[in-house]
Amino acid sequence: HRYVAVHMHSSKAGLLGRLALAGQPRPPLFYSPHGLSFQDRRFVLPSLASTALERLAARVEATLVGCSEGEAQLLRHRGARAVRVVENTVPDAFFALERRPTTPPVVMTIGRVCRQKGPEFFAELAARFHIAEVPAAFVWVGNGDAASEATLRAAGVKVTGWVSPEQV
Repeated sequence: HRYVAVHMHSSKAGLLGRLALAGQPRPPLFYSPHGLSFQDRRFVLPSLASTALERLAARVEATLVGCSEGEAQLLRHRGARAVRVVENTVPDAFFALERRPTTPPVVMTIGRVCRQKGPEFFAELAARFHIAEVPAAFVWVGNGDAASEATLRAAGVKVTGWVSPEQV
């Protein structure tokens, strides 16, 4: 097979793919982690190992794609040379939705509850809305780390737990 490019998605795939293809004739490599495993400082040894492996893999020529400028900065700090940002986007169809100004907005995120997804930030945002008495509902669709789920709930965020793709 002749490939135009190889895209690796996730920390493990990015690490293994770059190391496996190092030093070989190959198409351009693109790696988008969408949540860097070395950010979880609760597990010190795995975090240090992940950081060291990421620095090693950064020696392989590849374009790393962050889903935010913050993620891109973390990748640069770990030795990545070529980093681009492709922000998560809102589909144009969202802006065509009927607006109901009398109904409080729902602020929702979908994904596993883990440090990389920023549950503390989401909880803080919900708390600020509550303190400012701005009516809004906050919902996290997904499940994960129990302590982070508790933080979300304490801030008034509804955590749905895992739901099927059809329910989402």
